[in-house]
Amino acid sequence: MLNVSPVPLLKSETPLSPGDRPQGQRISSLDGWRAVAILLVLGDHMLYTNNFPKATLPWWGAAFQGSLGVRIFFVLSGYLITTLLFNEAGRNGRIDLKSFFTRRALRLLPVYYTFIITIAALSLFSLYSDSVSSWIGAATLTRNILGRGDSATVHFWSLAVEQQFYLLWPPIIALFSFWKNRTTALLFLLAIALSCPFIRTLAYQPFSSPHLWQRFLGPNSIIMHTDSLAIGCAGALLLPSMKTFISTNARILLPGCVLAIIGIAQLQAVTFVGSVTRSITLTLQAVSIMIAIYTSVTPSSPGHSFLNSSLMRWLGRLSYSLYVWHILFVGHFVGAKLGTSFLYDWRWWFIPALLVSIVSFYCVEMPALRLKTARFSK
Repeated sequence: MLNVSPVPLLKSETPLSPGDRPQGQRISSLDGWRAVAILLVLGDHMLYTNNFPKATLPWWGAAFQGSLGVRIFFVLSGYLITTLLFNEAGRNGRIDLKSFFTRRALRLLPVYYTFIITIAALSLFSLYSDSVSSWIGAATLTRNILGRGDSATVHFWSLAVEQQFYLLWPPIIALFSFWKNRTTALLFLLAIALSCPFIRTLAYQPFSSPHLWQRFLGPNSIIMHTDSLAIGCAGALLLPSMKTFISTNARILLPGCVLAIIGIAQLQAVTFVGSVTRSITLTLQAVSIMIAIYTSVTPSSPGHSFLNSSLMRWLGRLSYSLYVWHILFVGHFVGAKLGTSFLYDWRWWFIPALLVSIVSFYCVEMPALRLKTARFSK
């Protein structure tokens, strides 16, 4: 059985998992991956900005796949949450669910609801309008089930999936005391990861379906993305035991995984690929993402310097605020009254989006994070 306690580091050793690092120290390569993910999302949403030259850039949609960026976020979430919870259980012999949910709330909800309040204020001045179901879905973190597609909260579907994951996985760990037997936990996660592609194939329904029960099985439901989350969780349990092998072979593993990720992304863009193949390759892509993320933390990996550059680290830290706020400057989603402004042109829409995200990060997100640190570092 693997040791669940944090492993002390030698001075020259680089941490490969959150549990291996000193309290409060960030793994900068993970910020780099967050930057990659948000750039994929922004590139994808560029297609919906005003006057975007789709005819002259037909390759853009295949190069920037927002679904791949979201999958990276899901794998990261599973990996980080599982590592933190298992290390907490290893130290204390239990998981404090109340503390966990409070930390998650302070991390995510201030920016989230600030955005909702902002678009609500815009609606009071008749600058924005949305359906009742979209408002309810956004307010209750069920936007992956409720709401319409042409909405400024449409991107909240992925945040809803993550919140639902947070509500399910930690109580399951606590209920079955998975930290006492990682083999059982891995088998549980493996069963989920293997079953998800087939459920995804059988249960796929258009998100625009009017029937609520079909929304629970739609492409934005947590059921359709459980394998990405489960693979991230499994990676947190399995990969640390392979640290020496991964570090030694980082120069081969990382490029190989990146090529697999890109190749599968391009395969997903081909319309004639069958639903079974499409579903299975998404799971394989999540596996490649997890291995690539873990491998990239090794200093000898070819992508380490790039992911740890100052720009990528900064963009990764900004990624949550940027994900939440950028959609406000994509004309397709905010309606004619806002969307016709010159600010929404594809050539510079990202500038106000970036500026608003920076304000959100430093004025909303960071104060909440400082409060979280002050409350739980005692």
